[in-house]
Amino acid sequence: MCYHGCRLLAICPSRRSAVGDVLKDNVYFVVRFVALAALVMSSAMASVEAPSAYKIIHSFGQHGSHSVDGESPYSGLTIDAAGNLYGTTSFNSGAYGGNGVAFELSPMADGRWREAIIHIFQGTDGRTPYSSLTFDAAGNLYGTTTQGGAYSCGTVFELSANNRQESVLYSFAGGSDGCTPGDSVVFDSKGNLYGTTVGGGLLNCINQTLGCGLVFELTPNSGGWTKKVLHEFTGGKDGGMARAGVVLDGNGNVYGTAAFGGMIKKCGTTGCGTIYELTPNSSGRWKFEVLHRFTDGDDGAAPFGTLTLDAENNIYGTTASGGKYVYPGVVFELTRSSTGWKEQVLHAFTGGNDGASPYYETLTFDKAGNIYGTTEAGGVYGNGVVFELMPSPEGTWREKVLHTFGSTSGDGANPYAGVILDSAGRVFGTTLSGGHATIAAGTVFEKTP
Repeated sequence: MCYHGCRLLAICPSRRSAVGDVLKDNVYFVVRFVALAALVMSSAMASVEAPSAYKIIHSFGQHGSHSVDGESPYSGLTIDAAGNLYGTTSFNSGAYGGNGVAFELSPMADGRWREAIIHIFQGTDGRTPYSSLTFDAAGNLYGTTTQGGAYSCGTVFELSANNRQESVLYSFAGGSDGCTPGDSVVFDSKGNLYGTTVGGGLLNCINQTLGCGLVFELTPNSGGWTKKVLHEFTGGKDGGMARAGVVLDGNGNVYGTAAFGGMIKKCGTTGCGTIYELTPNSSGRWKFEVLHRFTDGDDGAAPFGTLTLDAENNIYGTTASGGKYVYPGVVFELTRSSTGWKEQVLHAFTGGNDGASPYYETLTFDKAGNIYGTTEAGGVYGNGVVFELMPSPEGTWREKVLHTFGSTSGDGANPYAGVILDSAGRVFGTTLSGGHATIAAGTVFEKTP
C-alpha cells in the first residue's frame, strides 16, 4: 500500500514513473495531507449514515479459477446495457509482471458476480492504467495506461467488442509529444478522442523539468489515428499537471482541470489548480481560457478529478484540498453569467465523519438531480465514504453519508474514483485497498438504496 502522501500523486514509491520522480518535489500537498489526519481525529461533526444495503461484489487478489487477478483499482467503473461492469486495475497479482488488467463483472441469477479478466497488460502494450473505460457505439472499449507502450510513456488503447483483443491506438513518446496519460478518453460526435497527459509538452515549465502536460485529440484515419496537441500547459496561470480527463458539451467545447498552476503564489510554489475550457473554431485552432483559478481558500485547491456537466452545461467537480475547513476539499459548481464564470461551493468537507479529500472523482447525478461521489479519507474510520448531496429549494445542498469504509476487516477502503448508478438506482464503485483477500488489494462494491 502507498503512503498517504504518495497516493496523493497516485504513484507508489516502488513503481514511480519518470514524471513521478519530478512530482515528488511538490511536497506542499503531501504536508497538507498529513495534517489532515489530525483534523479527521479531532472533528466532532457527525453525519448519519443512510440505512441501505452495502456489499462487496468482488475483492481483488482472490484468484479463484484465475491465474491472474487485478490489484489496486484507481479508476471508476463503466456499465453496459445488460448491467455488466467494466474497469481497470493499476497492478495485478500472478504472472505477466504486474502491469495491470482490464476486467468485467457480470451479475448472476443467485446475486453473485462473475469476474472475467478481459486483458492483461504486458508492458509493450501499456502498463499501470489509472483510466476508466469508455464505450463507442459498436461496443469497443477505450482507455489509457500511464506507462508502457513503444516509448514507456503510456498509451491509448482499444479493446474490441468481439473478443476484447487489445490494439494500441497511440504510444506517447515523451517530450513535446506528451507523457503519462492519467485518465480516460472521451469521444466527440465525429468519433475523435480527447484526453490529457500529466507530463510532457513544454519542457522546463514552471516547477517541472519534464513538462506540465497537455490536452490532445486523436482523429481516426485510414491507417490508424493522428494526434494533435490542443494545449500545452506552462505550469503558470493556465495550470499544470492535468491528471483528470476532459468532458465535452454539445457544441464540442472541451472542459478540464489542472491540479497545479493558476495562482502560483498560493499553495506553496506549485499553484492551486485551474478549470479550463478549449473552444474550437472554423480554422481548426483551439482557444484556451481559464474559467477559475483556485485560491486555497473556501473555493478549494488541487482539483485532481474529471468534471461533470449538467443539462445546462453548468460545471461540477471536486478539489482534494482547501475549503472552509482548510484541508479536506470541496464539491463545487461553476455557472456562466454575463460577467464570466462564478464558483459556488456546494459542500465543504470537514475531515470528520462526512469525509475528506475527494481525489480522482467524477461526480454522478441521478434523475432527481442528487449528486453522488466518494472521498478517499475521512469517515468514522478514516478510510473514506460514499456520499450523496441533495439540493434544496433554497439553493443549499445537504450531504448524506451512504457508506463509511473500514467498518470491518473485509470492508473496502480508500475509494479514489467516483461511483456510477444503474437504472435501478444502485450505486457501484471501487476502492483502492481493503476487501476479503489477504492482500487487501481493493474491491468493487454495490450500495442498494
